[in-house]
Amino acid sequence: MMKQKAILLTVSVLVCLFVGEVFCRIMIGRRLIPHQEENGLYYFKPGQRGWYLLGFPPAKINNLGARGENVDVPAAARRKKFLFFGDSFTFGWMVADDETIPHIFMKEMGLTPEEVLNFGNGGFGIDHMKALYLRQRELWNRRDTIIAILIAQDLNRPMRPPTPSRLKEAFWRVRSKSSFISWGYVVSRNAWLRWRPSPADEPSSPPPPPLTSALLERQLLPFARLVGGSGQELIFIFYEFKKSAYSDRGGAFCAKYGLVCMTDVWRHTDKVRKEGNGLYAWDEAHPSAVLNQEVGKAIARFIDENSHSMRR
Repeated sequence: MMKQKAILLTVSVLVCLFVGEVFCRIMIGRRLIPHQEENGLYYFKPGQRGWYLLGFPPAKINNLGARGENVDVPAAARRKKFLFFGDSFTFGWMVADDETIPHIFMKEMGLTPEEVLNFGNGGFGIDHMKALYLRQRELWNRRDTIIAILIAQDLNRPMRPPTPSRLKEAFWRVRSKSSFISWGYVVSRNAWLRWRPSPADEPSSPPPPPLTSALLERQLLPFARLVGGSGQELIFIFYEFKKSAYSDRGGAFCAKYGLVCMTDVWRHTDKVRKEGNGLYAWDEAHPSAVLNQEVGKAIARFIDENSHSMRR
């Protein structure tokens, strides 16, 4: 009798999971499947389209693992490319595929998807960008330009290997492939965040190290030397909504080491603000589609204005 009940329960659970999965894929679509390597690097698997945040536009991940349309790989390997690396600001959090900074840049420059690739991802720091650059290195050529869009937090995001827990790893693998389980996880997590006790009673994480010239050198010089050693151009873009010491120190760092850097993104956020357009996406933290439009065009102008010091 107990065995029959156990079998019935198992069958019922499997049927519920199957029905839930079918319903979720019809209503909200497939979830983007991420992949995490042993060194801590993570990225979305190539060749898929799906959601990464509930209630927001889905994303297309092309056959090279970049956000955007599929490309002709041999043609992309031959041509001069602009390769964007960064965090969720670069990826285009909460905006559509054609509203990201790299896509706007591509349209403004009159280029093709083979010539502009968006390798941004949420939560990336310098270590993640460097590791992803190395992972795809066989596709690059010496004429390529690497564009790293950096917010201040990117300097304090180390790349950590995954926690060695078989249970967590198994759940993560199942969740990454199931829209229904991912939906349930997101809904329950959001409910917990709304009803959990006040964070004042919880231990606070240590503050990030101060933004100093030494920190910039320690974090950015290895990436600059790696790209320079491959014979490619590198542009650091110091992104901030309001002017602060971050862009000033970034400019001084770039001048000291002869690097090409864009440090006046804040001017373009000011322009959007003064025009009465929204700066932020729904979460009031990421840039809006309107701001991406302005910044993408500004980067294109920056490339043109500095073409004398760059190989085109």
